[in-house]
Amino acid sequence: MLVAEGDLAARTPGAQRATLPVTGVAPGSHRYRVQFVNAAGVTSSDTLSVRVTH
Repeated sequence: MLVAEGDLAARTPGAQRATLPVTGVAPGSHRYRVQFVNAAGVTSSDTLSVRVTH
């Protein structure tokens, strides 16, 4: 499921950075993975598990 999308500024050779505030998520365990796509190809993060308690 796509949660968000947007532009990511090139910073070669430095690291790129993105943030995503997540609100309104139901309590429970959720898994997120980031995938970045540009003309140079695709790269994905490891899966991040988040437990929401409130």
